[in-house]
Amino acid sequence: SGEPNERTTLLGNPVSNSIGRPLFSQDFSDVVSGQLGDEQAALNKILHQTAIDIIDVSAIPTHIEQKDFIDRVKMYQRRLASVQLRHPAKEKCLLKDLPLPEKILSETPLLLADLKMVSEM
Repeated sequence: SGEPNERTTLLGNPVSNSIGRPLFSQDFSDVVSGQLGDEQAALNKILHQTAIDIIDVSAIPTHIEQKDFIDRVKMYQRRLASVQLRHPAKEKCLLKDLPLPEKILSETPLLLADLKMVSEM
């Protein structure tokens, strides 16, 4: 388990390196407390938690040793080689000769709902 992988932390302890700053949601907590509904209070709670969980990456040193970098590159290359991905052949030309283009162009167009369903898959 001592071998680095894609989940190994590159940065030290990012939380201890972050600079304290005022949270955005604290400015509005008094307004939310009595005037808005449950949904707004829940949204404010999510916003507050998100602001707490944010890591200020600008305050973190980003230096990585060259040896560690090279080791990770080799490890990623080995993993990619073991997967043996096959990329589809690239088309040399985007234009193709279509037999009977009138037939294709005269067909009823796709319904918007069908197009949306296919694009969401």
